[in-house]
Amino acid sequence: MKKIIYLLLFVILILGSNSCDDKIDGGTNSLNYITFQTKIPNILVEKDGSTSADINIYTTQVTSSDRTFSIIVDALSSADPASYTIPTSVTIPANSNVGVLTVSVSDINIGEDGENLILKFESADGLFTGQQVTIKMMRFCPFDINDFVGTWNVDDFSDYDGAIPTYQVTTAIHEGNTLVVNNLWESATPVYIILNGDDFSATIADQFYRTHSSYGEMRIGEMSGGSFSSCNMVINTSYRIYVAAGHFDKVSSSVWTFVGP
Repeated sequence: MKKIIYLLLFVILILGSNSCDDKIDGGTNSLNYITFQTKIPNILVEKDGSTSADINIYTTQVTSSDRTFSIIVDALSSADPASYTIPTSVTIPANSNVGVLTVSVSDINIGEDGENLILKFESADGLFTGQQVTIKMMRFCPFDINDFVGTWNVDDFSDYDGAIPTYQVTTAIHEGNTLVVNNLWESATPVYIILNGDDFSATIADQFYRTHSSYGEMRIGEMSGGSFSSCNMVINTSYRIYVAAGHFDKVSSSVWTFVGP
């Protein structure tokens, strides 16, 4: 008798469970929601070039006809309108919940740190538009050591003497990605600097400088890690010139601006 009761209870539970599932599966989503894709990679545009990227748009509802939604640029966007083109609206095709927004970008007034293009949907009755989306537009400049050969204006700041009047150095390829620099510290002694295109670092490794008549071996080396920009053609570094007895100079900031080949 107990076995029969347990069996009946088990059957009732199964039927009840299936009944609930049927209601969920057969239900409709009444929430009218539209949003941008959540993960948007940076848009990289080569110097003096242009490119485009597609961004998916999603809705919670699927309808039997096309739907068009208006796109607007948020006032907090830092991007120059001349540097991008976007459609004023995006269409979700019939029987789908996905549309595509194409953003076209040109290298016009894109700074070294990039610009933020902030988009959002124009509000509409009965439509929850979700959050705005930020698209990072960045200029990409391929690294070529040959581009860094030529004449540079140098602005040094010495910890001992303060700002030094602008002077010039010249560079040539030593080997690989190493440049030989002439006239740094306004001296005829050549100095070697390594430019790394993987992380855009500039390194003046500790090296022999020359021999001083009174103090012996002079050396030069960076005070802290340097960097360079292939887009702006600027090298930021620092260096010290020293002997065993002490320093001749500590140049905590040395900014080189390319003049030309």
